[in-house]
Amino acid sequence: VEGYEYVLSRMIAWMTSEGLRHLDQVEPDTIRRYLAGMRDAVSSGTVVTVHRRVKAFFMFHAREENIEKNPIAKVKPPKEDREL
Repeated sequence: VEGYEYVLSRMIAWMTSEGLRHLDQVEPDTIRRYLAGMRDAVSSGTVVTVHRRVKAFFMFHAREENIEKNPIAKVKPPKEDREL
Protein backbone atom coordinates (compact mmCIF):
# COMPACT_ATOMS: atom_id res chain seq x y z
CA VAL A 1 0.00 0.00 0.00
CA GLU A 2 2.83 2.42 0.83
CA GLY A 3 4.33 1.87 -2.62
CA TYR A 4 1.06 2.81 -4.28
CA GLU A 5 0.67 5.84 -2.05
CA TYR A 6 4.19 7.05 -2.86
CA VAL A 7 3.79 6.59 -6.63
CA LEU A 8 0.34 8.17 -6.76
CA SER A 9 1.23 11.13 -4.56
CA ARG A 10 4.19 11.92 -6.85
CA MET A 11 2.02 11.56 -9.95
CA ILE A 12 -0.68 13.81 -8.50
CA ALA A 13 1.93 16.42 -7.56
CA TRP A 14 3.23 16.31 -11.14
CA MET A 15 -0.30 16.58 -12.55
CA THR A 16 -0.93 19.63 -10.35
CA SER A 17 2.29 21.24 -11.58
CA GLU A 18 1.03 20.64 -15.13
CA GLY A 19 -2.21 22.48 -14.32
CA LEU A 20 -4.35 19.34 -14.16
CA ARG A 21 -6.88 19.54 -11.34
CA HIS A 22 -9.27 16.68 -12.17
CA LEU A 23 -8.78 13.08 -13.27
CA ASP A 24 -11.00 13.69 -16.31
CA GLN A 25 -8.34 16.07 -17.61
CA VAL A 26 -5.78 13.26 -17.92
CA GLU A 27 -5.26 12.00 -21.45
CA PRO A 28 -3.14 9.09 -22.69
CA ASP A 29 -0.41 11.56 -23.76
CA THR A 30 -0.39 12.99 -20.22
CA ILE A 31 0.55 9.59 -18.84
CA ARG A 32 3.08 9.00 -21.62
CA ARG A 33 4.76 12.35 -20.79
CA TYR A 34 4.85 11.50 -17.10
CA LEU A 35 6.46 8.09 -17.69
CA ALA A 36 8.88 9.49 -20.28
CA GLY A 37 10.01 12.14 -17.82
CA MET A 38 11.00 9.44 -15.36
CA ARG A 39 13.20 7.46 -17.74
CA ASP A 40 16.38 9.46 -17.12
CA ALA A 41 15.97 9.45 -13.34
CA VAL A 42 15.03 5.86 -12.51
CA SER A 43 15.52 2.34 -13.84
CA SER A 44 13.29 0.89 -16.52
CA GLY A 45 11.98 -1.57 -13.91
CA THR A 46 10.81 1.33 -11.78
CA VAL A 47 9.02 2.89 -14.75
CA VAL A 48 7.27 -0.46 -15.36
CA THR A 49 6.21 -0.57 -11.70
CA VAL A 50 4.91 3.00 -11.81
CA HIS A 51 2.92 2.17 -14.96
CA ARG A 52 1.32 -0.81 -13.21
CA ARG A 53 0.34 1.25 -10.18
CA VAL A 54 -1.01 4.14 -12.24
CA LYS A 55 -2.95 1.63 -14.36
CA ALA A 56 -4.53 0.10 -11.26
CA PHE A 57 -5.44 3.59 -10.02
CA PHE A 58 -7.21 4.58 -13.24
CA MET A 59 -8.87 1.17 -13.63
CA PHE A 60 -10.34 1.56 -10.14
CA HIS A 61 -11.69 5.03 -10.93
CA ALA A 62 -13.12 3.89 -14.26
CA ARG A 63 -14.80 0.88 -12.61
CA GLU A 64 -16.27 3.15 -9.93
CA GLU A 65 -17.42 5.52 -12.68
CA ASN A 66 -15.45 8.43 -11.24
CA ILE A 67 -14.10 9.05 -14.75
CA GLU A 68 -15.80 8.58 -18.12
CA LYS A 69 -12.83 7.03 -19.89
CA ASN A 70 -9.68 5.33 -18.71
CA PRO A 71 -6.73 7.30 -20.12
CA ILE A 72 -4.20 4.56 -19.49
CA ALA A 73 -6.16 2.02 -21.54
CA LYS A 74 -4.38 3.31 -24.66
CA VAL A 75 -0.91 3.52 -23.09
CA LYS A 76 1.31 0.55 -23.83
CA PRO A 77 3.36 -0.68 -20.89
CA PRO A 78 7.00 0.37 -21.09
CA LYS A 79 9.58 -2.27 -21.81
CA GLU A 80 11.98 -3.23 -19.08
CA ASP A 81 15.66 -3.27 -20.02
CA ARG A 82 17.19 -6.68 -19.57
CA GLU A 83 20.82 -7.30 -18.90
CA LEU A 84 22.50 -10.02 -20.88
